[in-house]
Amino acid sequence: MTAMYESFYEKISAPWRARTNGSAVITGIDNGLRVLVASLYCMLLIWLVFEQSPLLLRAVIVPLVVFMVVSVWRAGINWPRPYEAFDITPLIKKDTQGKSMPSRHMASATIIACTLLWVAGAEGHALLWVAAVVAVIACPAIAYTRMVGGVHFPRDIIVAAIFAILCATTGFLL
Repeated sequence: MTAMYESFYEKISAPWRARTNGSAVITGIDNGLRVLVASLYCMLLIWLVFEQSPLLLRAVIVPLVVFMVVSVWRAGINWPRPYEAFDITPLIKKDTQGKSMPSRHMASATIIACTLLWVAGAEGHALLWVAAVVAVIACPAIAYTRMVGGVHFPRDIIVAAIFAILCATTGFLL
């Protein structure tokens, strides 16, 4: 199993390692995506406040619950990160020990994308749809940067996305 993951990581990170600034580029993309998705969410909340939308409360509570549950869940199981469990050098430099599964970045991005989709569907505003599509496209990019960066396993990403989608389904559609 060790050799298999190390080989997998070597393959997905090789194009970035071949670049002299590959680590900086992946870190920059990762940070940029995080800021982009968080900004879209903040703009959504501001828009909902100004519109005095009845959707505001759920648009705050559902993502907050996901963030809190994922934070407690990952601290509770405290599974190691790839750079702790295997002999790899991550492209994204982190000092964090444990708390790998589920990925809080992925869960947050996914629930924000779902929130934007829900509000866009309810309000029908074209700019909300644009923001929702941007957030949805950002999710697989975040998944990729977190894995190629060496800070999360594929399972961390998949579990986080599924959990956020299930919470969105429960919180927004039921």
